[in-house]
Amino acid sequence: MLTEKDIQALSRQERCPRCEEAKRQGSALCNRCLKLLPEPLQMPLEAIDQRDTTVVIRGLRAAANYFRLRFGSIRDLGGGRRRP
Repeated sequence: MLTEKDIQALSRQERCPRCEEAKRQGSALCNRCLKLLPEPLQMPLEAIDQRDTTVVIRGLRAAANYFRLRFGSIRDLGGGRRRP
């Protein structure tokens, strides 16, 4: 379970926890990772230092589930087209 102190630390990090690219201060993910998410999942992950803790925690959990489902299903299917 994340605390408010953990969320403040995440908002101050310079790198994205998912892909290690540079991110904006106050955001949970970099622009590239945010754009991979659907619009309703992007909003709770922007300006996280000003949002309620429960909103940010739910947003992070939903984003993690979305990435695991979207990219995990591609890997489960063999990564796309099979090559000879």
